[in-house]
Amino acid sequence: AAVTTTTTVIMPITVTIVATCQVCGRPATTECWTCKMRICEFCTLKRHWKGRTGLHWPLVNAPGKMLGELGRKQLEAKRVEDAQRAAL
Repeated sequence: AAVTTTTTVIMPITVTIVATCQVCGRPATTECWTCKMRICEFCTLKRHWKGRTGLHWPLVNAPGKMLGELGRKQLEAKRVEDAQRAAL
């Protein structure tokens, strides 16, 4: 009696989960700090509301942003000061 064997190869399925913007449905890139709504970059430019939080502009928590801006302002002030000293 002949014995036959069959080998089945199953290809793995890749699934990508994307958090979508709760305003327009595009892929969300950030979260509103005020109401914790997931929003995309486009929707950070327009007002929204969620639940008990009324209509508001989105606030995005960007750690280090203010520190970087302060550093740039201080560097520019230092450049102006150095230029004035060099002119004397």
